[in-house]
Amino acid sequence: SKPSHSRSVIETMKRPPVMLETVFLAATASVAAAVAWRNDALASFDPAAVREQSIAAVQRVAGVSQHAAGYVALALGVVALALVVWLARAVYDVLYAPFDRMDLRIDPWLGTDSRKDRVKRVGAMPPPYPNGWFRIVCSQDVARDDPGCVISERVLGRLFSVFRGRGGTFIVEASCPRCGATMDGENGARAVFEENAVQCGGCGTEYDGRTGDERGKENGDDDRVFTPSYDCSECNGHIYIWHDAQGREPYMKLMRPAAMNDGSFLWHGRTEHIVTCHAAEIPENGADVAHLNILHQTSIFKSLEGILFHQWTADWRAGKSDDADDWYQTHIVITQKMKLSREPDRLVIPGSGVHVEVTQSGPGLVFLHFDMPIGRCWVIEAVTPISPMRCKYHHIIFAQWRVPRLVARWVLHSLITQAERDVPVWNHKVYLNKPLIVRGDGPIAQFRRWFKQFYCDESMALARRLHPDLSLLYNSN
Repeated sequence: SKPSHSRSVIETMKRPPVMLETVFLAATASVAAAVAWRNDALASFDPAAVREQSIAAVQRVAGVSQHAAGYVALALGVVALALVVWLARAVYDVLYAPFDRMDLRIDPWLGTDSRKDRVKRVGAMPPPYPNGWFRIVCSQDVARDDPGCVISERVLGRLFSVFRGRGGTFIVEASCPRCGATMDGENGARAVFEENAVQCGGCGTEYDGRTGDERGKENGDDDRVFTPSYDCSECNGHIYIWHDAQGREPYMKLMRPAAMNDGSFLWHGRTEHIVTCHAAEIPENGADVAHLNILHQTSIFKSLEGILFHQWTADWRAGKSDDADDWYQTHIVITQKMKLSREPDRLVIPGSGVHVEVTQSGPGLVFLHFDMPIGRCWVIEAVTPISPMRCKYHHIIFAQWRVPRLVARWVLHSLITQAERDVPVWNHKVYLNKPLIVRGDGPIAQFRRWFKQFYCDESMALARRLHPDLSLLYNSN
């Protein structure tokens, strides 16, 4: 059996299997088909058609590239337009836009009860609300193109409504005595322009702007109500309210520089800070001559601190008591120079001097007159108490028509940069009734004697009626 098995294997190896034969036949058929296809392709080959197809393919690729290039160009155009608009806005803001920074707060926690250990110690302060004229809002805040505009503002411990009528500007207390609603445009109140009145948005009651009486009711009507009205005046780009604890008619004249009211000077901007201090401490800065060359000596430019310095001189005097138009004013002449040394009068930069004439009119208004080679500017500094230890510190600037807005903005910016060095000091200081003043500190004592004339016997009594807890604040020394 074994030899027969060996012969079968050998015979099998000598004879090709069926699968190999099949592969061989398939390969032979494929080669024959390829040769036939090549012969047909060579017979039908057209160089012109191939060239046209190649050109069409290239054109399709070029078209796609052109579309892509168009989209890229469009995107770049949009980016360029955005940059141009941004640059134009930046140029407008710097050269043409008014300087407008309102409701600025530094150390906002001061005066709050959120942290008992951070409530300010106030010291032995005078009454919080001296008698005089105070700025309540800017003229532009009460829209002239809207006869029904009414806004409310909290100052002097009360909430007031300010509106216009055919007879002028009017101020009344904002709380409606009939329904308790606040008479403000946001709460539906409207000014009745033709009738010089304001209408409550809650109950529809109308109150006369001059007297505060309810309109449509006679004096004998039992249900007749009224809301207190107050003397006011509009000038210098501001609306002012008269405050007197005894309810007397205005006995101080508002300072009205003609340049601010006849159109010869242009309005260029405003700022407002919320300060935690007594209303007397801010204007007292003018009499504190010594602090000028301490707190305000270094440059307002951060990069030039230690290189560029300010040198100040100031002369303060109170108005004459026998002059009816001057007794409620003080006058300061300030001169500022730039120098490259801390030493007085050393390395002074020629032509860097600025001369400023300052007039304080009443307890809450200070007028600064800048005389520069390029023109003149007026700045009004308004201090209005909101509550016993909270004040609005407002600035507004006017300049001659030939003074570029960029220069006017720079004047106001420089002034505010210096003022913001004082704000943290005011926020944290304690009012000293008898400070230890030495020679060279300035006429602080004279200023305080002058400021006392704006109080009367009823000043503290009125403050206690408005703020029943006032004794807690004044006894927190």
